[in-house]
Amino acid sequence: MSRPRPCSLFFLNSDGIFPAWEKLVRQLEVKGKHAHDARLVAAMETHRIDSALTFNTADFSRYPRLTIIDPLTIPPVLRK
Repeated sequence: MSRPRPCSLFFLNSDGIFPAWEKLVRQLEVKGKHAHDARLVAAMETHRIDSALTFNTADFSRYPRLTIIDPLTIPPVLRK
């Protein structure tokens, strides 16, 4: 079985991302490298995206409004 190829979504910096990021960082006391995840979550929220597919589900557990899916939990029949 082959693993999915890595991909990323890049969001343009919009006026709403920084304030959303700052709010998340302050409310959840995000520090260090987790600030990068918080920026992705802020961009997702700003653009009304409520789910993500990632092998790194643990780092997103602090964001209960999001649906985070590990690709390895998807049944093989659905991966094609």
